[in-house]
Amino acid sequence: MPEHTDTLRGRWLLLLRVAWVAVAVLVVGLMVAGAPEYYHQLHTLSDIGDSAAVRADLGEAGLSIDFYAAYLVAFEVVFVAGSLAIGALIFWRKSAEPVAFVVALLLVTLGADSLTVDALAADYPIAGWLSEGLSFVGEVCLVLFFYLFPDGRFVPRWTRWLMVVGIGLTAAQTFFPNSPLGWDVPVFGILISGVFAQIYRYWWFSGTAQRRQTKWVVFGVTVGITGFLVTITLAPFLLGPSIVNDTLSDLVGNTVIGLFVFLIPLSIGVAVLRSGLFDIDVIINRTLVYGALVIAALFNPLRRRMQNFIDRLFYRRKYDARKTLSAFSKKLRDETDLERLNAELLLVMRETVQPAHVSLWLRPPDRNGGRER
Repeated sequence: MPEHTDTLRGRWLLLLRVAWVAVAVLVVGLMVAGAPEYYHQLHTLSDIGDSAAVRADLGEAGLSIDFYAAYLVAFEVVFVAGSLAIGALIFWRKSAEPVAFVVALLLVTLGADSLTVDALAADYPIAGWLSEGLSFVGEVCLVLFFYLFPDGRFVPRWTRWLMVVGIGLTAAQTFFPNSPLGWDVPVFGILISGVFAQIYRYWWFSGTAQRRQTKWVVFGVTVGITGFLVTITLAPFLLGPSIVNDTLSDLVGNTVIGLFVFLIPLSIGVAVLRSGLFDIDVIINRTLVYGALVIAALFNPLRRRMQNFIDRLFYRRKYDARKTLSAFSKKLRDETDLERLNAELLLVMRETVQPAHVSLWLRPPDRNGGRER
């Protein structure tokens, strides 16, 4: 099939560009206004149930509450700013293309769902109303993206009616969440139909360049979601209480998850800008290779942590014995009092072997007898 992308012209293009700029300014304004509110919320730990535990964890890790609040605010702002930057670049270079405009608007509205805006909405209801309206715009753009990417046409043609239904269901879910039409199931069905439309388009309609665009999006979404799932699955083993406390584990885990999720808007941006598309097959190949190497590198420590977890759960006596012997070996290096060492040794034998009777015989220096304990 010949590859062709429709373009916007005239007053419609000017109107849409003005609308995008207005939305971008509104999102940035909400972010800037909400950042101090979010920092205050984190600094006072007002939104956390066990604030004492968080403070204790931070003190144990050598971190201050100031760092904790500043880091989380900065990470949230950087993530949203990255999406805004990608959206602005797409808008600057390709806003005349329908799909590019939809993606640029989708990326800029991500800021409306940020935690900084949520913190602002807690004190100012109007910020919450604006956030809901902007989120609705972003969800409409997501529906349009599924049905229009990559060339701006509805394929198959009847999917334009599904698009209308999808926008209606999205409106119901946003503004009337308690109505039957506001349930997640119908909206999820629309998204599934969008995925079907993309598969149909890829195999029966797309040309070479358009297939590469689709590969970029699939690559980013797959790596992002896989990284998210792997992180939340392995974090309890790799960042368990024996290594770091709960608060530090959450900081590290959320950072890793955020970096993986950011691959999704990044890959969509590359696909829409059509920059370096020829490298996607090589990138996929190397990602699989390096991913396998990372998994192999993590296998041994992961296996050990899983074994410890299983021992604690099902073989408690074995696990306790191992901990007791390990603790005794550390004391053995530093203990110089023979009487105390004897008592410790007898205690270790009772806790690990658990015999009916235990005694310790020490050979006296004069070799004329022995003594029993």
